[in-house]
Amino acid sequence: VVLLFDEADSLFGKRTDVKDAHDRFANAQTNYLLQRMENYNGITLLTSNSRGRFDASFARRIDCILEFPAPGPEERRALWAAHLGDSHALTSAQLNLIAAAAEMCGGQIRTAVLASAIEAAPCGGVIQYRHVVAGLQSEYRKLGRQLPGEIGIHLAAAS
Repeated sequence: VVLLFDEADSLFGKRTDVKDAHDRFANAQTNYLLQRMENYNGITLLTSNSRGRFDASFARRIDCILEFPAPGPEERRALWAAHLGDSHALTSAQLNLIAAAAEMCGGQIRTAVLASAIEAAPCGGVIQYRHVVAGLQSEYRKLGRQLPGEIGIHLAAAS
């Protein structure tokens, strides 16, 4: 049996100073998990976006830590191409620009492409650059960041 804890930092987070019953309960849960992890003989996988949120006591109980860096421009281009498929009207230069300028991980690229497809549906379903920009704007809003300027400038030039 392999145990998988997705977003494990929510369960295996740092213990806090006890200020009320909630803190005491949360710390007791963390202590319980520490004990159970110590006694478990199987394989456990913990996934997280932030290693820094884990309680330090878990570090000595972890045999191996694998880090997956964010994709670079070439990997992002491959992700964009894979998610867009063949039914899009982006030029190679537009795809290269998006891959270089929009620093996103695979899940964010996927979500941006889905939003692009929704934007393109009333126009026959073929995803164009303006649809991708709309999808990117949606993702960047969720991240609390601004769309890279070169993407918007290229949209204005293409119009």
